Amino acid sequence: MYKKVVWFIICYFSICISVFANTAMPQIQSEGAILIEPKTNTVLYGKNEHKKLYPASTTKILTAMIVLEELNQNSTLTKSQGSVNIVPADSSHIGLAVGDSISVKDALYGLLVGSDNFIAHDLAIASKGSIDNFASRMNEKAKHYGALNTHFTNPHGYHDPNHYTTAYDLAQIARETFSVPELIKMAATTKYTVKVLNTNRTITVTNKNRLLDSNTPYYNEHVVAAKTGFHDDAQQTLVAKAIYGDMELIAVVMKVKSPGQYEDINKLFEYGQEYFKVSQDGERGYELINQTASPWAQSYIDSALKNKWITEKGANYKEAIPVQHLIYMLNVAIGGKERITLEEIGGVLGESLKKEETLTRLQIARLMPYLTDKYACFFEIKEGMPFIPDIESLSAKDQENIKFTVRRGILGAPNTIYRPNDKLTWQEAACMASRLLEGK
Repeated sequence: MYKKVVWFIICYFSICISVFANTAMPQIQSEGAILIEPKTNTVLYGKNEHKKLYPASTTKILTAMIVLEELNQNSTLTKSQGSVNIVPADSSHIGLAVGDSISVKDALYGLLVGSDNFIAHDLAIASKGSIDNFASRMNEKAKHYGALNTHFTNPHGYHDPNHYTTAYDLAQIARETFSVPELIKMAATTKYTVKVLNTNRTITVTNKNRLLDSNTPYYNEHVVAAKTGFHDDAQQTLVAKAIYGDMELIAVVMKVKSPGQYEDINKLFEYGQEYFKVSQDGERGYELINQTASPWAQSYIDSALKNKWITEKGANYKEAIPVQHLIYMLNVAIGGKERITLEEIGGVLGESLKKEETLTRLQIARLMPYLTDKYACFFEIKEGMPFIPDIESLSAKDQENIKFTVRRGILGAPNTIYRPNDKLTWQEAACMASRLLEGK
Protein backbone atom coordinates (compact mmCIF):
# COMPACT_ATOMS: atom_id res chain seq x y z
CA MET A 1 0.00 0.00 0.00
CA TYR A 2 2.84 2.37 0.88
CA LYS A 3 4.49 1.81 -2.51
CA LYS A 4 1.21 2.56 -4.29
CA VAL A 5 0.83 5.84 -2.42
CA VAL A 6 4.41 6.85 -3.23
CA TRP A 7 3.90 5.94 -6.87
CA PHE A 8 0.68 7.99 -6.97
CA ILE A 9 2.49 11.00 -5.51
CA ILE A 10 5.30 10.72 -8.04
CA CYS A 11 2.81 10.41 -10.91
CA TYR A 12 0.81 13.37 -9.61
CA PHE A 13 3.88 15.58 -9.43
CA SER A 14 5.03 14.34 -12.85
CA ILE A 15 1.71 15.41 -14.34
CA CYS A 16 1.94 18.80 -12.63
CA ILE A 17 5.44 19.46 -13.86
CA SER A 18 4.59 18.42 -17.43
CA VAL A 19 1.76 20.95 -17.48
CA PHE A 20 4.15 23.71 -16.50
CA ALA A 21 7.07 22.79 -18.75
CA ASN A 22 5.69 22.10 -22.22
CA THR A 23 6.71 25.31 -23.94
CA ALA A 24 9.55 23.72 -25.85
CA MET A 25 11.58 25.74 -28.31
CA PRO A 26 11.17 24.41 -31.86
CA GLN A 27 13.87 21.98 -32.93
CA ILE A 28 15.30 23.55 -36.09
CA GLN A 29 17.63 21.72 -38.49
CA SER A 30 18.61 24.79 -40.55
CA GLU A 31 22.07 26.16 -39.84
CA GLY A 32 20.70 29.68 -39.44
CA ALA A 33 17.14 30.65 -38.49
CA ILE A 34 15.11 33.42 -36.94
CA LEU A 35 11.52 34.32 -36.08
CA ILE A 36 10.55 37.93 -35.48
CA GLU A 37 7.38 39.83 -34.67
CA PRO A 38 7.66 42.71 -37.17
CA LYS A 39 5.47 45.35 -35.50
CA THR A 40 7.75 45.48 -32.46
CA ASN A 41 10.74 43.95 -34.29
CA THR A 42 11.20 41.47 -31.43
CA VAL A 43 13.22 38.31 -31.95
CA LEU A 44 11.13 35.35 -30.78
CA TYR A 45 13.58 32.65 -31.81
CA GLY A 46 17.13 32.65 -33.09
CA LYS A 47 19.67 30.05 -34.13
CA ASN A 48 22.98 31.35 -35.45
CA GLU A 49 20.95 34.35 -36.53
CA HIS A 50 24.04 36.54 -36.94
CA LYS A 51 26.13 33.97 -38.81
CA LYS A 52 27.04 34.96 -42.36
CA LEU A 53 25.37 32.65 -44.87
CA TYR A 54 24.36 32.82 -48.53
CA PRO A 55 20.85 34.08 -49.36
CA ALA A 56 20.61 32.66 -52.91
CA SER A 57 17.38 33.82 -54.59
CA THR A 58 15.88 35.30 -51.43
CA THR A 59 18.07 38.22 -52.54
CA LYS A 60 15.31 39.04 -55.02
CA ILE A 61 12.94 40.47 -52.43
CA LEU A 62 15.31 43.44 -52.03
CA THR A 63 15.79 43.69 -55.79
CA ALA A 64 12.00 43.85 -56.21
CA MET A 65 11.71 46.56 -53.55
CA ILE A 66 14.24 48.80 -55.27
CA VAL A 67 12.76 48.24 -58.72
CA LEU A 68 9.26 48.96 -57.44
CA GLU A 69 10.50 52.28 -56.05
CA GLU A 70 12.53 53.34 -59.08
CA LEU A 71 10.85 51.98 -62.23
CA ASN A 72 7.40 52.55 -63.68
CA GLN A 73 5.53 49.24 -63.73
CA ASN A 74 3.97 50.12 -67.08
CA SER A 75 7.34 50.67 -68.75
CA THR A 76 8.90 47.97 -70.91
CA LEU A 77 11.80 45.66 -70.12
CA THR A 78 13.62 43.73 -72.86
CA LYS A 79 15.71 40.62 -72.27
CA SER A 80 19.22 41.63 -73.28
CA GLN A 81 22.11 39.77 -74.82
CA GLY A 82 24.14 41.26 -71.99
CA SER A 83 22.16 39.28 -69.43
CA VAL A 84 22.81 36.08 -71.35
CA ASN A 85 26.51 36.89 -71.59
CA ILE A 86 26.91 37.65 -67.88
CA VAL A 87 24.34 35.60 -65.95
CA PRO A 88 25.40 31.92 -65.66
CA ALA A 89 23.58 29.70 -68.13
CA ASP A 90 22.30 27.31 -65.43
CA SER A 91 20.33 30.12 -63.76
CA SER A 92 16.60 29.83 -63.20
CA HIS A 93 14.43 31.51 -65.83
CA ILE A 94 10.84 31.63 -67.15
CA GLY A 95 11.59 31.08 -70.84
CA LEU A 96 12.14 34.52 -72.35
CA ALA A 97 14.32 34.81 -75.45
CA VAL A 98 16.78 37.61 -76.12
CA GLY A 99 14.78 40.52 -77.51
CA ASP A 100 11.52 39.55 -75.79
CA SER A 101 9.83 42.53 -74.16
CA ILE A 102 7.51 42.49 -71.14
CA SER A 103 6.18 45.12 -68.76
CA VAL A 104 8.13 45.90 -65.61
CA LYS A 105 5.10 44.69 -63.67
CA ASP A 106 5.29 41.29 -65.38
CA ALA A 107 9.04 41.32 -64.87
CA LEU A 108 8.52 41.67 -61.12
CA TYR A 109 6.20 38.66 -61.17
CA GLY A 110 8.79 36.80 -63.22
CA LEU A 111 11.34 37.75 -60.58
CA LEU A 112 9.36 36.74 -57.48
CA VAL A 113 7.17 33.93 -58.84
CA GLY A 114 9.49 32.46 -61.47
CA SER A 115 12.77 33.51 -59.81
CA ASP A 116 14.28 34.50 -63.17
CA ASN A 117 17.94 35.56 -62.82
CA PHE A 118 18.08 37.13 -66.28
CA ILE A 119 15.11 39.35 -65.45
CA ALA A 120 16.88 40.35 -62.23
CA HIS A 121 19.95 41.37 -64.24
CA ASP A 122 17.99 43.43 -66.78
CA LEU A 123 15.90 45.13 -64.08
CA ALA A 124 19.09 46.13 -62.27
CA ILE A 125 20.56 47.62 -65.45
CA ALA A 126 17.31 49.46 -66.21
CA SER A 127 17.23 50.82 -62.66
CA LYS A 128 20.85 51.86 -62.05
CA GLY A 129 22.73 51.49 -65.34
CA SER A 130 25.12 48.79 -64.11
CA ILE A 131 25.20 45.78 -61.78
CA ASP A 132 27.82 47.46 -59.58
CA ASN A 133 25.65 50.55 -59.15
CA PHE A 134 22.61 48.43 -58.37
CA ALA A 135 24.56 46.35 -55.84
CA SER A 136 25.68 49.55 -54.15
CA ARG A 137 22.05 50.61 -53.91
CA MET A 138 21.14 47.20 -52.46
CA ASN A 139 23.81 47.49 -49.78
CA GLU A 140 22.78 51.03 -48.96
CA LYS A 141 19.16 49.94 -48.66
CA ALA A 142 19.99 46.88 -46.60
CA LYS A 143 21.98 48.96 -44.14
CA HIS A 144 19.10 51.42 -43.86
CA TYR A 145 16.83 48.51 -42.95
CA GLY A 146 19.18 47.40 -40.17
CA ALA A 147 20.95 44.64 -42.10
CA LEU A 148 24.47 45.50 -40.96
CA ASN A 149 26.19 42.16 -41.68
CA THR A 150 25.10 41.94 -45.30
CA HIS A 151 26.91 42.47 -48.58
CA PHE A 152 25.31 41.98 -51.99
CA THR A 153 27.16 41.85 -55.32
CA ASN A 154 24.31 41.02 -57.69
CA PRO A 155 20.50 41.34 -57.95
CA HIS A 156 19.66 37.62 -58.16
CA GLY A 157 21.73 35.77 -55.54
CA TYR A 158 23.73 33.49 -57.81
CA HIS A 159 26.69 32.34 -55.76
CA ASP A 160 29.48 34.78 -55.06
CA PRO A 161 31.63 34.42 -51.91
CA ASN A 162 31.14 38.15 -51.29
CA HIS A 163 27.36 37.94 -51.60
CA TYR A 164 26.15 37.07 -48.11
CA THR A 165 23.74 37.98 -45.35
CA THR A 166 22.49 36.60 -42.03
CA ALA A 167 19.13 35.25 -40.93
CA TYR A 168 18.66 38.34 -38.78
CA ASP A 169 19.51 40.72 -41.63
CA LEU A 170 17.28 38.90 -44.09
CA ALA A 171 14.42 39.16 -41.60
CA GLN A 172 15.01 42.91 -41.38
CA ILE A 173 14.90 43.18 -45.18
CA ALA A 174 11.72 41.06 -45.29
CA ARG A 175 10.18 43.21 -42.57
CA GLU A 176 10.39 46.18 -44.96
CA THR A 177 9.70 44.50 -48.28
CA PHE A 178 6.82 42.40 -47.00
CA SER A 179 5.12 45.50 -45.63
CA VAL A 180 4.45 46.73 -49.20
CA PRO A 181 1.05 45.46 -50.44
CA GLU A 182 2.15 45.09 -54.06
CA LEU A 183 5.17 43.00 -53.11
CA ILE A 184 3.09 40.90 -50.72
CA LYS A 185 0.67 40.16 -53.54
CA MET A 186 3.48 39.20 -55.92
CA ALA A 187 5.28 37.07 -53.34
CA ALA A 188 2.09 35.13 -52.60
CA THR A 189 1.11 34.45 -56.22
CA THR A 190 1.08 30.76 -57.16
CA LYS A 191 0.55 31.17 -60.90
CA TYR A 192 0.90 34.15 -63.19
CA THR A 193 0.64 34.79 -66.92
CA VAL A 194 3.39 36.92 -68.43
CA LYS A 195 2.58 38.67 -71.72
CA VAL A 196 5.44 38.85 -74.23
CA LEU A 197 4.70 42.14 -75.96
CA ASN A 198 6.75 41.72 -79.13
CA THR A 199 5.34 38.28 -80.05
CA ASN A 200 1.86 38.36 -78.47
CA ARG A 201 2.55 35.02 -76.78
CA THR A 202 2.09 34.28 -73.10
CA ILE A 203 4.18 32.40 -70.56
CA THR A 204 2.55 30.76 -67.56
CA VAL A 205 4.79 31.03 -64.52
CA THR A 206 4.21 28.65 -61.60
CA ASN A 207 5.55 29.26 -58.12
CA LYS A 208 7.41 26.21 -56.78
CA ASN A 209 7.14 27.37 -53.16
CA ARG A 210 5.42 24.55 -51.27
CA LEU A 211 4.26 26.86 -48.48
CA LEU A 212 1.84 28.33 -51.02
CA ASP A 213 0.74 25.05 -52.62
CA SER A 214 -2.37 23.58 -51.00
CA ASN A 215 -1.58 20.21 -52.59
CA THR A 216 1.56 19.73 -50.48
CA PRO A 217 1.90 18.80 -46.79
CA TYR A 218 3.86 22.01 -46.20
CA TYR A 219 1.06 24.36 -47.24
CA ASN A 220 0.38 27.10 -44.70
CA GLU A 221 -2.80 29.07 -45.22
CA HIS A 222 -1.49 31.86 -43.00
CA VAL A 223 1.51 32.63 -45.20
CA VAL A 224 0.94 35.87 -47.12
CA ALA A 225 4.34 36.25 -48.80
CA ALA A 226 7.37 34.01 -49.32
CA LYS A 227 10.52 33.59 -51.37
CA THR A 228 12.69 30.53 -51.79
CA GLY A 229 16.37 30.29 -52.67
CA PHE A 230 18.87 27.60 -53.56
CA HIS A 231 22.35 26.98 -54.82
CA ASP A 232 24.87 24.37 -53.78
CA ASP A 233 26.74 26.58 -51.30
CA ALA A 234 23.61 28.17 -49.83
CA GLN A 235 21.55 24.96 -49.82
CA GLN A 236 17.86 25.70 -49.28
CA THR A 237 16.87 29.13 -47.96
CA LEU A 238 13.40 30.46 -47.30
CA VAL A 239 11.91 33.70 -46.05
CA ALA A 240 8.20 34.12 -45.35
CA LYS A 241 5.60 36.24 -43.65
CA ALA A 242 2.52 34.77 -41.96
CA ILE A 243 -0.49 36.42 -40.34
CA TYR A 244 -2.52 34.79 -37.55
CA GLY A 245 -5.38 37.13 -36.73
CA ASP A 246 -3.72 40.30 -35.44
CA MET A 247 -0.36 38.57 -35.10
CA GLU A 248 2.22 39.03 -37.86
CA LEU A 249 5.34 36.86 -38.01
CA ILE A 250 8.40 36.80 -40.26
CA ALA A 251 10.63 33.76 -40.39
CA VAL A 252 13.90 32.99 -42.15
CA VAL A 253 15.67 29.64 -42.45
CA MET A 254 19.06 29.24 -44.14
CA LYS A 255 21.30 26.38 -45.23
CA VAL A 256 19.24 23.24 -44.93
CA LYS A 257 18.44 20.29 -47.16
CA SER A 258 14.96 20.02 -48.67
CA PRO A 259 12.27 19.70 -47.37
CA GLY A 260 13.79 20.99 -44.14
CA GLN A 261 13.21 24.61 -45.11
CA TYR A 262 9.43 24.08 -45.09
CA GLU A 263 9.42 21.93 -41.97
CA ASP A 264 11.49 24.45 -40.04
CA ILE A 265 9.61 27.55 -41.09
CA ASN A 266 6.25 26.03 -40.20
CA LYS A 267 7.61 25.01 -36.79
CA LEU A 268 8.70 28.60 -36.21
CA PHE A 269 5.31 30.00 -37.23
CA GLU A 270 3.48 27.49 -35.03
CA TYR A 271 5.66 28.39 -32.06
CA GLY A 272 5.24 32.12 -32.58
CA GLN A 273 1.47 32.13 -32.98
CA GLU A 274 0.94 29.84 -29.99
CA TYR A 275 3.07 31.62 -27.40
CA PHE A 276 3.12 35.28 -28.42
CA LYS A 277 0.50 37.95 -29.03
CA VAL A 278 0.54 41.63 -29.93
CA SER A 279 -1.67 44.26 -28.36
CA GLN A 280 -2.12 47.83 -29.49
CA ASP A 281 -2.38 50.83 -27.23
CA GLY A 282 -3.17 54.22 -28.71
CA GLU A 283 -0.46 55.92 -26.66
CA ARG A 284 2.22 53.22 -26.50
CA GLY A 285 1.79 51.68 -29.94
CA TYR A 286 2.30 47.93 -30.25
CA GLU A 287 3.30 45.75 -27.33
CA LEU A 288 4.42 42.13 -27.47
CA ILE A 289 2.73 39.76 -25.04
CA ASN A 290 4.88 36.76 -24.16
CA GLN A 291 2.83 33.76 -23.04
CA THR A 292 5.65 31.30 -22.43
CA ALA A 293 5.77 31.71 -18.64
CA SER A 294 4.03 29.27 -16.28
CA PRO A 295 1.05 30.67 -14.31
CA TRP A 296 3.02 30.64 -11.06
CA ALA A 297 5.85 32.64 -12.65
CA GLN A 298 3.87 35.27 -14.53
CA SER A 299 4.00 37.84 -11.72
CA TYR A 300 7.78 37.42 -11.43
CA ILE A 301 8.23 37.81 -15.19
CA ASP A 302 5.94 40.85 -15.29
CA SER A 303 7.89 42.47 -12.47
CA ALA A 304 11.23 41.62 -14.10
CA LEU A 305 10.14 43.18 -17.40
CA LYS A 306 8.66 46.24 -15.72
CA ASN A 307 11.83 46.82 -13.70
CA LYS A 308 14.06 45.97 -16.68
CA TRP A 309 15.71 43.01 -15.03
CA ILE A 310 14.81 41.23 -18.27
CA THR A 311 15.21 43.02 -21.58
CA GLU A 312 14.69 39.96 -23.80
CA LYS A 313 10.92 40.17 -24.33
CA GLY A 314 11.03 37.40 -26.92
CA ALA A 315 12.75 34.84 -24.69
CA ASN A 316 11.08 31.52 -23.93
CA TYR A 317 10.82 31.82 -20.18
CA LYS A 318 10.70 28.04 -19.69
CA GLU A 319 14.03 27.58 -21.46
CA ALA A 320 17.43 27.61 -19.76
CA ILE A 321 18.89 31.05 -19.08
CA PRO A 322 22.53 31.72 -20.03
CA VAL A 323 24.60 32.63 -16.99
CA GLN A 324 25.44 36.08 -18.43
CA HIS A 325 21.72 36.96 -18.41
CA LEU A 326 21.29 35.54 -14.91
CA ILE A 327 24.14 37.73 -13.65
CA TYR A 328 22.67 40.79 -15.34
CA MET A 329 19.25 40.09 -13.82
CA LEU A 330 20.62 39.65 -10.31
CA ASN A 331 22.80 42.75 -10.46
CA VAL A 332 19.97 44.98 -11.74
CA ALA A 333 17.41 43.51 -9.33
CA ILE A 334 19.51 43.59 -6.18
CA GLY A 335 21.42 46.76 -7.04
CA GLY A 336 24.00 48.23 -4.71
CA LYS A 337 27.69 48.75 -5.23
CA GLU A 338 28.71 45.10 -5.04
CA ARG A 339 28.37 43.40 -8.42
CA ILE A 340 28.24 39.68 -9.08
CA THR A 341 30.69 38.56 -11.74
CA LEU A 342 31.09 35.46 -13.87
CA GLU A 343 34.47 34.78 -12.30
CA GLU A 344 32.97 35.13 -8.83
CA ILE A 345 30.25 32.57 -9.50
CA GLY A 346 32.76 30.24 -11.10
CA GLY A 347 34.97 30.56 -8.03
CA VAL A 348 32.12 29.63 -5.68
CA LEU A 349 31.24 26.60 -7.81
CA GLY A 350 34.87 25.67 -8.38
CA GLU A 351 34.43 25.81 -12.14
CA SER A 352 35.57 27.94 -15.06
CA LEU A 353 32.35 29.26 -16.59
CA LYS A 354 31.61 30.76 -19.99
CA LYS A 355 28.99 33.48 -20.31
CA GLU A 356 26.79 31.45 -22.65
CA GLU A 357 26.72 28.42 -20.31
CA THR A 358 23.64 27.46 -18.33
CA LEU A 359 23.53 26.37 -14.69
CA THR A 360 21.62 23.53 -13.06
CA ARG A 361 19.28 23.92 -10.10
CA LEU A 362 21.84 22.07 -8.00
CA GLN A 363 24.53 24.61 -8.91
CA ILE A 364 22.12 27.42 -7.96
CA ALA A 365 21.42 25.70 -4.64
CA ARG A 366 25.17 25.59 -4.01
CA LEU A 367 25.35 29.34 -4.74
CA MET A 368 22.50 30.33 -2.44
CA PRO A 369 24.36 30.32 0.91
CA TYR A 370 27.03 32.55 -0.64
CA LEU A 371 24.51 34.96 -2.20
CA THR A 372 22.30 35.21 0.87
CA ASP A 373 25.36 35.91 3.00
CA LYS A 374 26.74 38.48 0.54
CA TYR A 375 23.46 40.41 0.43
CA ALA A 376 22.43 39.72 4.04
CA CYS A 377 19.12 38.15 3.00
CA PHE A 378 16.55 36.66 5.36
CA PHE A 379 13.75 34.38 4.11
CA GLU A 380 10.59 33.03 5.66
CA ILE A 381 9.93 29.34 5.12
CA LYS A 382 7.31 28.71 2.41
CA GLU A 383 4.54 26.13 2.58
CA GLY A 384 4.34 23.22 0.14
CA MET A 385 7.95 22.27 -0.49
CA PRO A 386 8.58 20.69 -3.91
CA PHE A 387 9.04 16.94 -4.08
CA ILE A 388 12.73 16.09 -4.52
CA PRO A 389 13.25 12.56 -5.89
CA ASP A 390 16.44 10.63 -5.05
CA ILE A 391 17.80 13.40 -2.83
CA GLU A 392 19.49 10.75 -0.69
CA SER A 393 21.87 10.03 -3.57
CA LEU A 394 23.38 13.50 -3.15
CA SER A 395 25.99 14.55 -0.62
CA ALA A 396 24.80 15.77 2.76
CA LYS A 397 25.95 19.30 1.88
CA ASP A 398 24.02 19.31 -1.41
CA GLN A 399 20.92 18.00 0.36
CA GLU A 400 21.22 20.83 2.86
CA ASN A 401 21.67 23.45 0.09
CA ILE A 402 18.70 22.18 -1.91
CA LYS A 403 16.40 22.09 1.11
CA PHE A 404 17.51 25.59 2.07
CA THR A 405 16.71 26.85 -1.42
CA VAL A 406 13.35 25.19 -2.09
CA ARG A 407 11.90 25.74 1.40
CA ARG A 408 12.31 29.47 0.89
CA GLY A 409 10.60 29.46 -2.49
CA ILE A 410 13.71 30.72 -4.23
CA LEU A 411 13.39 28.64 -7.38
CA GLY A 412 9.73 28.69 -8.21
CA ALA A 413 6.50 26.83 -7.70
CA PRO A 414 5.77 24.61 -4.72
CA ASN A 415 4.04 21.24 -5.16
CA THR A 416 6.09 20.29 -8.21
CA ILE A 417 9.05 18.02 -8.79
CA TYR A 418 12.44 19.58 -8.11
CA ARG A 419 14.99 17.83 -10.28
CA PRO A 420 18.49 19.01 -9.27
CA ASN A 421 20.02 18.40 -12.70
CA ASP A 422 17.41 20.40 -14.62
CA LYS A 423 18.67 23.67 -16.03
CA LEU A 424 17.74 26.97 -14.39
CA THR A 425 15.07 28.65 -16.52
CA TRP A 426 14.35 32.32 -17.20
CA GLN A 427 11.25 32.20 -15.01
CA GLU A 428 13.09 30.53 -12.14
CA ALA A 429 15.82 33.15 -12.44
CA ALA A 430 13.19 35.91 -12.23
CA CYS A 431 11.75 34.25 -9.13
CA MET A 432 15.24 33.90 -7.66
CA ALA A 433 16.06 37.57 -8.22
CA SER A 434 12.73 38.66 -6.78
CA ARG A 435 13.15 36.52 -3.65
CA LEU A 436 16.71 37.75 -3.06
CA LEU A 437 15.47 41.32 -3.31
CA GLU A 438 12.63 40.57 -0.87
CA GLY A 439 15.08 39.00 1.55
CA LYS A 440 17.40 42.00 1.70
